[in-house]
Amino acid sequence: MSRIFEIVPYILALGTIALGAFEIAKNWKEYKSSWLRISVSVVFMVVAALSIASLYHDSQEKKETKNKAEGDMKSLQSEVKTANQAQEDNTRLFLDSFRKMSTQVSDLKADVKTEELQKRLAGVQAELLKNQEAMAPGPKAELIFSFVPFYNPPSPGTPTPTKEVTVHPNSYGSVHVEFAIANPTKVDAIDAAIDLQICEQCRYAKEPLNFTRLRGMGEGTRYVNFSDLHALEASEAFNLDVIPPAGVTLMTVGFGYRCRTCTLHTGLSPETTGTIHIQRP
Repeated sequence: MSRIFEIVPYILALGTIALGAFEIAKNWKEYKSSWLRISVSVVFMVVAALSIASLYHDSQEKKETKNKAEGDMKSLQSEVKTANQAQEDNTRLFLDSFRKMSTQVSDLKADVKTEELQKRLAGVQAELLKNQEAMAPGPKAELIFSFVPFYNPPSPGTPTPTKEVTVHPNSYGSVHVEFAIANPTKVDAIDAAIDLQICEQCRYAKEPLNFTRLRGMGEGTRYVNFSDLHALEASEAFNLDVIPPAGVTLMTVGFGYRCRTCTLHTGLSPETTGTIHIQRP
């Protein structure tokens, strides 16, 4: 189709030249002298030749402009692709560096002796995680708290948490519950750090298995690290034995968390907490 449009100007020009030649031939006898006939013929042929040459020149110029534009576009697309790839490579490099530094800070937090230095290291780690989250592309993982049992269908089903539970205190005044940490998103939570938290006036009747109280942490906070918590999956069930304040009939437990692929979430929220109702005699 584009080829047809390219030859249309030539067809029109040739038609005009043919019409002019017909008019000259029809009036040929009116040109009395030979020099007039020669002049008319020469002028006609020069005009015809210049018309065809001008059309050809315009056509070639348009082709060159089009080819140059296409070449510039391909060059620009190539540069954009190269720049995007370089940006992705740099982002991966920075994220890996942030992860390594965050791990080193975590190791230091476990080794240092003074509470002041631990607080400073915690601030450094929070800033590293904040920058890591800002640079990480794509969707983020989010974790939720749930008492056990809860609805946890096979993948790709989404876990549905149990947010409230009712318990009776034992003879020592403590209550026992089981809880799990679920990832209802389609993004794996990589290197997840969990800070389990109970109320300020509460005490742990037993230390939760696999959780640790790091130096500088409050009495109600315990720490555990997951290597990975896959998308649409939940952790194992954890036992939690807590001694609530006397007379309390309701208390909240939950966790803050951080991970390489998560939305930064260091405090408690409705998604990361559960409510324990205590039935007393």
